[in-house]
Amino acid sequence: MLSPRPRIALTWLVNELSGLGIALQPGQVVITGTCVTPIAVEAGDEVVGDLGRFGRVSVRFA
Repeated sequence: MLSPRPRIALTWLVNELSGLGIALQPGQVVITGTCVTPIAVEAGDEVVGDLGRFGRVSVRFA
């Protein structure tokens, strides 16, 4: 199950790496990827994301 909170995903990643003897270094950037459940899309669908004060983004699938 995916977590809706990126900090939980980041904590999991750090713990997994630590178990492998890998430590994150100061200044490293970590991108957790998506923390939401993917949605099914089909040809012709348009998905719109509202990013609040940053505006909107949309994509149409061919």
